Amino acid sequence: YEQNHICNVFEQICVESPGQLTCEAAAQKCCPISKDSAVQEKGETQCKCDFHTFTSAHLGVGAELVEEICRDADLMSTTPVKEQLTIFYNQSGGDHWSNNDGWLNHTIHYCDWYGVTCNENQGIK
Repeated sequence: YEQNHICNVFEQICVESPGQLTCEAAAQKCCPISKDSAVQEKGETQCKCDFHTFTSAHLGVGAELVEEICRDADLMSTTPVKEQLTIFYNQSGGDHWSNNDGWLNHTIHYCDWYGVTCNENQGIK
């Protein structure tokens, strides 16, 4: 609970006062840390990539970080979009978001999940 609460506080700060430092702090608090260094590196890098991609697209913050952080996140090119979104949801405390309408509901297309915007090819904008 404490980790999710801390993440929610930092996530709200990022949304209400978008800036590179506040959003990077939120990514640091929200992305899980594993005791297995290989799992940690891959999971944390992917989580931060997803987090900064979202903040860049929706808040206009951190675009300069996206390329750098996502360069090492090999899941971006090898994992289907729905699975990427599911990973992002789980790793960023999606159960505790203020609005997670539709997320992980298998009867709703991921393009209809709250906050997800897709292009005509059903890729995320």
